[in-house]
Amino acid sequence: MKIKNVKLEWYILQYDFNNDRMIMHNVFGWSGYPEEIAKKIRKGAKDNWKPVTDYNSFKDYIKGELMYHYWSKSEREFQAGGLFSKEDNFNKIDGWFQLEPNLDNICNMIINKMDIKF
Repeated sequence: MKIKNVKLEWYILQYDFNNDRMIMHNVFGWSGYPEEIAKKIRKGAKDNWKPVTDYNSFKDYIKGELMYHYWSKSEREFQAGGLFSKEDNFNKIDGWFQLEPNLDNICNMIINKMDIKF
């Protein structure tokens, strides 16, 4: 498993309320994320979480981490709709709404960049 010099990148749209504009946010922006993933795989069942031994357990682990950080967090939410939509027709978009359909692609990207073998 490769940990050094691995930069994980997956971007979502996020509203920056300080500057009143939309920005691209890297969900793996913290540089220690590869080490955390490697530690989780090495640790196995020693902690209170299911061990990461195959693709499905890895996907469950990544899903739990991303849900914890990006599901229904008000600082990551914005409303989206058509240019001429009425206010009632806008949809709430949060980080998890953008990440959930791409979960398999995110897991495959992490596995390939970190050269993880199960």
